[in-house]
Amino acid sequence: MVGLSVLLTGLGAGGLTRQRAADAAAPPPVSPTSSAPTPAERTALTQARASGKRVEVTAKRTETMEVYADPKGHFTAVLHPGPVRARQDGKWVAIDTTLVRRPDGSVAPRAAAVSLAFSKGGQEPLVRLGQGGKQVALGWPDPLPAPVLKGDTATYPEVMPGVDLKLTAGSAGFSEVLVVKTRAAAKNPELRKVRFGVQTSGLTLKAGKGGGSELVDAKGKTVFSSPAPAMWDAASNEAVGRFEMAKNAITVIPDRKLLTAPDTKFPVSIDPDWWVPFGGWAKVFSGKLDSSFWHGGGDVEPPGRFGGQNLGKVGKCWLASGTCNGIGAARTFVQFDIRGLHGAQVVTPNGLSGAEFNAHEVYAPACGGGSRRFGVSLVHANPFGSDLTWRNSQKEFPAPIGGTRREMHGYEPGGACGPANIGWGVGDQVRYSNGQGATHVAFALIAEDETEDYSWKKFDAYSLLVHYNWPPDVPKNFSWSAGSFSRPCSTDVNNPDYASNASGPIILRATGTDRDDDNLWMRFERWTRHGSMHEPPNAPGPLVNGSEFTDVIPQGTFQHGFQLSWRARAGDNWGPSLFGPQTGTGMCQLDIDNEKPGRPSATPPSESTVGAPAEFTVKANDPDVVEFRYGLAQGGSQCRTTRSVPAEDLGGEASFKVTPMKAADWDIWVTAVDRAGNVSSDCERHTLKVAKGASPVAQWALDGRWTDAGVTDPMGGHNGTVALGPTRWTKGRAGDALHFTGASDSYVAPGGGPAVATNGSFSVSAWVKLDQANGVTRTAVSQVGDRMSAFSLGYIGEVNRFGFRMASKATDDAELITVTSLKVAQVGVWTHLAGVYDVPTQTMTLYVNGLRQYNVTAVVTTPWESSSVQIGRGKWRGTFGDNWAGDIDEVQIYDRALSDLTFLDPGEDTPRSEVDRLAGTPVEEAYYPLDEGSGGSAGDASGNYRTVGLSNASWVTGKVGGGAVRFADGTGAGLTAQPVVARTDTSFTVAARVRPDVLDDTARTVVSQDGGQHSGFFLQRRKVGSDHKWSFHLVTAPDQTNPTPLSVDAAGSGTVPVQGEWVAIAAVHDAQTGEIRIYVNGHLAGTKAVGTQNSNVTGPLVIGRGRWNGQPAGNWMGSIDEVHVYNGVLADREIAELSAQTEPQPPSAFAGAFGQFAGHDGRRYTGPGPVPPGYYFEGTRGFSAPEGAPDTRPVYSCRYGGGFFLDHAANCAGYEVLGTAGRVYINPPEGVPTLPVYRCVVIASGDHYLSHSDACESTPDKVRTEFLFGYVRTLTPLIRYRGPDGERWTSAHAQFLPSGYKTEKVLGYVSLRSIEGGPPQLKLCEDSRSDVFDEFVSTDVACEGQNDMGAWPSGHLWSEPPDGMESQQLYACRSEGAEWFESLDPFCEGSADFGRPLGYVITRP
Repeated sequence: MVGLSVLLTGLGAGGLTRQRAADAAAPPPVSPTSSAPTPAERTALTQARASGKRVEVTAKRTETMEVYADPKGHFTAVLHPGPVRARQDGKWVAIDTTLVRRPDGSVAPRAAAVSLAFSKGGQEPLVRLGQGGKQVALGWPDPLPAPVLKGDTATYPEVMPGVDLKLTAGSAGFSEVLVVKTRAAAKNPELRKVRFGVQTSGLTLKAGKGGGSELVDAKGKTVFSSPAPAMWDAASNEAVGRFEMAKNAITVIPDRKLLTAPDTKFPVSIDPDWWVPFGGWAKVFSGKLDSSFWHGGGDVEPPGRFGGQNLGKVGKCWLASGTCNGIGAARTFVQFDIRGLHGAQVVTPNGLSGAEFNAHEVYAPACGGGSRRFGVSLVHANPFGSDLTWRNSQKEFPAPIGGTRREMHGYEPGGACGPANIGWGVGDQVRYSNGQGATHVAFALIAEDETEDYSWKKFDAYSLLVHYNWPPDVPKNFSWSAGSFSRPCSTDVNNPDYASNASGPIILRATGTDRDDDNLWMRFERWTRHGSMHEPPNAPGPLVNGSEFTDVIPQGTFQHGFQLSWRARAGDNWGPSLFGPQTGTGMCQLDIDNEKPGRPSATPPSESTVGAPAEFTVKANDPDVVEFRYGLAQGGSQCRTTRSVPAEDLGGEASFKVTPMKAADWDIWVTAVDRAGNVSSDCERHTLKVAKGASPVAQWALDGRWTDAGVTDPMGGHNGTVALGPTRWTKGRAGDALHFTGASDSYVAPGGGPAVATNGSFSVSAWVKLDQANGVTRTAVSQVGDRMSAFSLGYIGEVNRFGFRMASKATDDAELITVTSLKVAQVGVWTHLAGVYDVPTQTMTLYVNGLRQYNVTAVVTTPWESSSVQIGRGKWRGTFGDNWAGDIDEVQIYDRALSDLTFLDPGEDTPRSEVDRLAGTPVEEAYYPLDEGSGGSAGDASGNYRTVGLSNASWVTGKVGGGAVRFADGTGAGLTAQPVVARTDTSFTVAARVRPDVLDDTARTVVSQDGGQHSGFFLQRRKVGSDHKWSFHLVTAPDQTNPTPLSVDAAGSGTVPVQGEWVAIAAVHDAQTGEIRIYVNGHLAGTKAVGTQNSNVTGPLVIGRGRWNGQPAGNWMGSIDEVHVYNGVLADREIAELSAQTEPQPPSAFAGAFGQFAGHDGRRYTGPGPVPPGYYFEGTRGFSAPEGAPDTRPVYSCRYGGGFFLDHAANCAGYEVLGTAGRVYINPPEGVPTLPVYRCVVIASGDHYLSHSDACESTPDKVRTEFLFGYVRTLTPLIRYRGPDGERWTSAHAQFLPSGYKTEKVLGYVSLRSIEGGPPQLKLCEDSRSDVFDEFVSTDVACEGQNDMGAWPSGHLWSEPPDGMESQQLYACRSEGAEWFESLDPFCEGSADFGRPLGYVITRP
């Protein structure tokens, strides 16, 4: 296991096992972060592992390097001291310095690692040289002749008399030689200073080392360099010139002595070179102390075997001819650019040294040297530059690497001792230089004996093979845990972490990653702070890359007060990473604290209510407590904590809030936790008594008649107005609602400031019906600030779901936090939405139809000032928008969290939550008293007029009221003409009185609603085993064949069906709780959980049968009475009251009258009721003639597609017959006060209504008088209404009647026209006090000194009891609260003062 041994022993420098304790007390300084492999390296490594063969990393190929991925998991880089290839046209090609003429006439090498071009002659620059977008151009002062090309050299003849200029292309630069051919030429004054013009781009010319020159970039990096100009003559006499630099020129100043010396042998060469410092090599000669031979310089092999080559040389120059030109001893220095290896580890695969230096020997003076000292040694050298000479070169070296190589190669090119590589293992040297971050690693080839003739060697190529691995990353995610207490590690010795080792182990953690994707080990080291290593390191592994490693310190290892320092480093199969952590002290600091804190003390609040945060203050009793844990629970004696709060200061106190969600006694448990995670042994316990939740702080019922412009909030006074037109009244989920068009002017902006502080707990709910789900966000309710909606409830278009959204603060950069519904939003369906924000838990919750959707965490940081509620729109960055398109009803806002915990109210057997009750508010959809007694249909008394058509039924005496329907032969039933009475995918309630004629084996259905193949639900009597039971079934797949219904059977005393006995049965589908329930005689008799998924069926409501597999099934045999259907959930108490009913519901206040009501669209309904939902009383058009009165005719209530009308025809002229509406006189009768009524039709809409005016109170272009409808009695009911707060209002019509007032009673009947000798007409008056709104009626023309409301008259009273009719005195009263009201009680219903008589009303018309 190489990786494990690497970690435990520590490769190279940095291992701690041999350090002294004093050194270890201060961990090593933070090291630079390791480099990492490129994606190309990782890809190649994967391919190599898969194929078992090495793969070149072509993306890492450079002019001087190739990289290969090895199957064993490492890389090998092959480095060259100079370019061996060049990039051309996106491809790599071998270096070829042969000069060619280009299309523009310039001269350039075929392939070089730099951009290089020589002059074609004339005035253009002599040389253009560039790299990486940076360029230099050298110019000759005079026009140049055309060059003569030979191989890599261009000769410009006679640039001065007797002087040629030679330019030689190199792989990464060029050399320039002025050849002074004769002594006469040497005397030319122009040779004293040879000036070259210099033009640069991105480069600056500066003096270099040893008299050389450099071109550097803006960062000071050398791009091109040149040694000092070298000079030599034909006799190998040498000298060194110098450079002079000017702004745009460089001048070569030759050595005058060599040019003028008598023994100088011409030609004389003057040689400045320019090269890119890729790496490089140089040779130095002891006989030429100050000459530089960078890349070989001017030491070119004479014609022959190596003619024209520039070879490296080692040893004493020895030729049989004895002509060594004064070289003396030679040494060759070679260096390689290793920057591409920085951060990598030099590794030793298969026991190799990690790197190999190879020199290709092409010449030796013999094939063998016997015992002579002819060997060559390689030594580690200092990096060098182009100024290297024998004199300034390194003189002292480390010991030869790997011993002297006594090899002879190249004496016989084709024989046994031909050219060959000599190699050395140089891993330690490369590893050292790379570890130092050096740019180059350098070596020198030196003869074993520089006086030995056979030591003379020549070399033509050098390479360096480096085997490397990218080390693992420094470990990260340093942390520790003790039990449930965990922390990231602290590296601050003055602020250590604290942990307990008394009750369990301490686990140290760190994550290891390796970008080579190697398996890893992790070396954990534990140290005694300011001391020594505590114990041998632990090195778990191997684990896959990216794993978390753990070091477990067993329980009881450390005593209280021990100070631990720990660190870790990762390792793969090749070597380790740097130690981490890399911050602070470079160690994780952990102090051991094994002592538990004492029990805290807590101060509870004085009172609490459901949904309202209750605040506690808790204090520590130990100085090192950092947090408190607390929990809210019911029952039990065991400490239960679920949340925590930090102490304000170490050992200090804290405050926290909890939100009790049920009216009950709750236990609050609190413990203290110290900084080591020790939890107090004793738990503080308090009992919190919680009362029912507070009512909403704002509530908009959104009930109003079609002309009402006011929207009231009786709870908080946030009243607003409606812009009728863009917004209009419509039928609501309960009562009325507002319809919004989605346009910018369709909204309601209630006043009164904000309803709630949105940085505190609050809830908002509303019934909504969406017109379209087209991806456009729509806001139903919001509370806005100056720039943003603090919250919004509505439709989130981008996800096509309902949602609750909050802004974290009041500015434009606020984070929008959204919780959305689980399912897509339904269009055209009433949906209940509730959004809840609870501050103690910092959670937002959305409920859809009472069902919890999601929770999200939300932190509101900025209180909202000057905000206001908006109904039908929101705000975004200062602009109102997201206007709602659809209906909104019953908006409520609470300054607390609504609860979804169930509870029981008095008289209930079924627990339900606050959210359930809001979403399940019952609304009567159909009510069939079944008291008609004759005919083939049964009327719907709910006002929705879903008439039931009966077949094979008879009328019998009922349990409640005058009748019931009986199905005797098992074939009859009753069906509504209109579908969808109850939405079976939401909550609904169905109830009926039934009397079975038979108890047979057939399941007999009382009420159902048809689906495609099956009824959506069945309320029935069936046989289960040998027992008969009342049952309720829900069919979740009504279109499938033979589905399995979800069923609940009644059980318990008094629930068994009895033949011939009446029983009240009821059933509930509670979608909020996911239950179905059945009740018998008002008592809960069975419950079953069915989940929250159900389908909606759209067929008719059916009385007396079900539907199964597409066919009628289970027809009832017996009597049925009092059928009720509700959307929503009737509470247990309400079901009990309904089941206990013995009298029919009281008649409508308008019974017997031709009341006229206006709907939300302005169309009218005229008749005695029941009044359709959404229609508001305007007044009566008189009273019906008595049944059997002579000269009368019946009137029928009818319905057509556009609305309602009255007609004399029994078949309603072919339209739907709703029932009889009364009778009218054909002619005015004698002795009976009557008024004529005319039937009118609105030309634009086709709406019909009655009027006492033969002009229909309009003009012929708008309304047409159809005919005289008949004569009606002049009586009208005087109705007393009750407001939401119990205030009373009396009127014979509904002009000015505020929204929310409901009919309380009919006080009597008054006359529509004046009565001879009677008091004046009743006027509507109001109290003149500005702080109250109190309506009353009066016969005083001055309204008792109060304000006349200017309303229509409310009829006329009789001053004496009228003859032949029952009557009663009407009194004007004032309550103890000074409210004006009217009553038939002379004692004013318990008020302190007696009533004042106003006149007589008829009590039985």
